[in-house]
Amino acid sequence: MADPNPFFGLYDVELQEHSKKETNDLPKQLKNGESRFSWEFQQRRRKANADKTRDDIEAGYEGLNYRGFSIPRTSEPDNVATKITKLEPPKDIDLAVVWPNSIETSQEKVPCFFFIHGGARVGSSRFVGLGVNGHRWAEEFNAVTVSVEYRLAPNQGVGEDPVNDCYEALDWVFQQIPRDDGTSSGGGLAASLGMKWKDDTDKHPLGGIFMEAPQLADRNMTDSKQPFDDGNMFIWRDALLGWKCSLGEDRVGRDDVTKYEVPALAQPNDLRGLPPVYLDVGSVEPFRDEVEYFADLLSRAGVRYSCYVFEGGFHGYFAAVPDALISRLTQAARKMELHSLIDCGNGKKEESIEEYEELKKELEDLRGRPMVTVKKSY
Repeated sequence: MADPNPFFGLYDVELQEHSKKETNDLPKQLKNGESRFSWEFQQRRRKANADKTRDDIEAGYEGLNYRGFSIPRTSEPDNVATKITKLEPPKDIDLAVVWPNSIETSQEKVPCFFFIHGGARVGSSRFVGLGVNGHRWAEEFNAVTVSVEYRLAPNQGVGEDPVNDCYEALDWVFQQIPRDDGTSSGGGLAASLGMKWKDDTDKHPLGGIFMEAPQLADRNMTDSKQPFDDGNMFIWRDALLGWKCSLGEDRVGRDDVTKYEVPALAQPNDLRGLPPVYLDVGSVEPFRDEVEYFADLLSRAGVRYSCYVFEGGFHGYFAAVPDALISRLTQAARKMELHSLIDCGNGKKEESIEEYEELKKELEDLRGRPMVTVKKSY
């Protein structure tokens, strides 16, 4: 069956099979001729992806401990954004915390990762990505990971609701977990949270912000959104659906949208004083240019940053095909950059640099061209 995606040939060769599978599976998921962009279909698809439980964490990752928490929510719902339903947010914010056995009885301080799941602010859950990332960070950094269940659009959280939930959860982390400087990991919400946290000058400073393929702009302001608006993979219309649910259809692109809702609206002065920032993105996806645009804003603000663009990657390729060389190179870059922030002094920092360079050489030798573009500001 021919792949209807016009960008199929631009994907890295090891990622193309996944695109073919998506092509074959998508018609089976649609009901009665519905559009893949219908809200009903997106709800079903995202719920299926989010049906992860505590058992997945406990059973699938040996040596990783789990505990759930619920903390009172103090912020009121932001009702300006949606006409779809009356917002009735849950009373509490649910958190999932995982940590390695090695620190079960230890009183020494260890790194803490504050994990914000993806899903375009309309899908997924605190458990999605927590097992693999929590296990990776526990093994590599002996770290605690806290994942937050923020309100999702359009039925629970709109406007600044998601970032407010993340803010309250992060505040709880600094109050309850006596650990070293944390890193906020996630997409566009991590950028929003970083700015909101920085703007409250009484708060403990973050150690860094990591953004993996972040969704940063609500308007069609970049070149990569216009061409990547067709095909069977995640495209601009998927992102736009998320923005319409989160901001409200009549607010997308409007001047009254805030930087905490749409991080790309920030000015350099808004970003000045942020901790070091890491960003990465695939070259064949709608968020490519806005990631590079945000990196330029960070540079103009004098913020230390690293921005990686991986060739041939569609949105989420590293999770969809984790064993592909380009995915392994992406994870190696993330590990290397984290070690530049968290030097455990055990030789792993040097090992991570060597691993990245070896994978980069192997992949580029096979493909016969550069496979990653890196921009940094020190």
